[in-house]
Amino acid sequence: MPTTYDKVAYPSVLFKRTHPERLAVVATLHGLTPPPLETARVLEIACGEGLNLLALAAAYPQARFEGFDLAASAIARGEALRAAAGLDNVTLAARDILEASQPIAPGSFDYIVAHGVYAWVPEPVRAGIMALIGHALAPHGVALVSYNALPGGYFRLAMRDMLLHAVDGITDPDAKIEAARALLQELADRDSRGHVTLELIREFSAEILNHHERVLFHDELGEVYAPQSLSQVVAAAKQAGLNYLGDSEHSRIEQDFLEAGEDGANVDDGGDPQRAILRKAQSLDYRDACLFRMSLFVRNEARPSRTLDPDRLGPLWISTVMTYDEEADEFLGGTTKHLNLEDAEMKAIFHRIVAASPGRLPVADLILDTQRRRMFLKLFMAGHVDLHTTPAPFALEVGAQPRTSPLVRAEIAGEHPRLSRLDHWQLSIDQAHLRALLAAADGQRTVAEIARAVDGVFPADEIVPALNAAARKALMLA
Repeated sequence: MPTTYDKVAYPSVLFKRTHPERLAVVATLHGLTPPPLETARVLEIACGEGLNLLALAAAYPQARFEGFDLAASAIARGEALRAAAGLDNVTLAARDILEASQPIAPGSFDYIVAHGVYAWVPEPVRAGIMALIGHALAPHGVALVSYNALPGGYFRLAMRDMLLHAVDGITDPDAKIEAARALLQELADRDSRGHVTLELIREFSAEILNHHERVLFHDELGEVYAPQSLSQVVAAAKQAGLNYLGDSEHSRIEQDFLEAGEDGANVDDGGDPQRAILRKAQSLDYRDACLFRMSLFVRNEARPSRTLDPDRLGPLWISTVMTYDEEADEFLGGTTKHLNLEDAEMKAIFHRIVAASPGRLPVADLILDTQRRRMFLKLFMAGHVDLHTTPAPFALEVGAQPRTSPLVRAEIAGEHPRLSRLDHWQLSIDQAHLRALLAAADGQRTVAEIARAVDGVFPADEIVPALNAAARKALMLA
């Protein structure tokens, strides 16, 4: 039977925070030994078109990826893109969550991702998601479950009630979206000065208007919307044999560790650090009116350390998307991140990380003392740098036979407007001549042969510089 996702396709995008590498990094910081990503077995529950998995498969050809979704049309689109890219390490299937465990052997996946589904399905399906993870997660594996959280979700429930009232009786999806957006625009334009509740409604309306209209259709107007508290999700996970690890979001990682000198015994938790962490995290959610969580789980037998040891950075790699503004003498990340470093050695290290971007540098060779590793941990939690378990899975300059990611070449052939980078970001390239060049760099041709293939389309003397620029955008494989 067709689903609403068959009738209105959900936008296919990459979700950086669901990358198995982020799960592995958080596990490493907690003193665990997660499976190596290069040969990992990864499952995505409710994967949509599977783009998240296809991008990972292009970057890690020795790993295995599997995804399923109830929407058969989404799986068909993903399978067509998979076949065009020749990615044989991915399997996509149309399957119901409640029946998904039948073909899966116990403990057969190192990383499991359930993103954007848990709060939008009925309780039996939520239980089914946790049961599936409990069944399929490997002994040292890590799982991610994302969900709209409480108490912030209460505000979204109020917005949902208003929108459902506005679209009551409308069956056509386009008309329903139009009516919902009309109400949101009215609420966003309303003069709410002096009225706290109306101002909150105005801000939520403006935010939702920025969402893709198909996201609005499914997320705000969907058949089920049941935001969950962290405590509820952790309790459901425990029933499935899972233990709370932490959160995938940069800014929440630190709260999943005990502060210096605190061991859990001085709080009303029976001396149990795990209970102390959960109590603290839930209290912060209430304080901050948390709207969304990306909770990580391990098997009950795993015992994550709740002491943050900076020297656990030793086996990791580090990168940044920030750039250096020489005139302002500060590091910039878009329009919102500004970083000034007074410590001369810290600044010199950060310059090296920026210069290597989008490549990665080994922490063990770069940041030698514990104090500076502690400082870089703070930068990681502020989103100024990222940590990785592997070197960059892409080339930073082209070789004798330049090779564009096979997924990018398939996306170009299919006239996709956005291309999937090997560092799990997306990039828009509109220039037809540059797309033709990237498509021609298939790893089978020399630069001279590529020049002949794009003769009259791309200047021969600009091919290598252009492909090296593409490599610096994480589009090329070694």
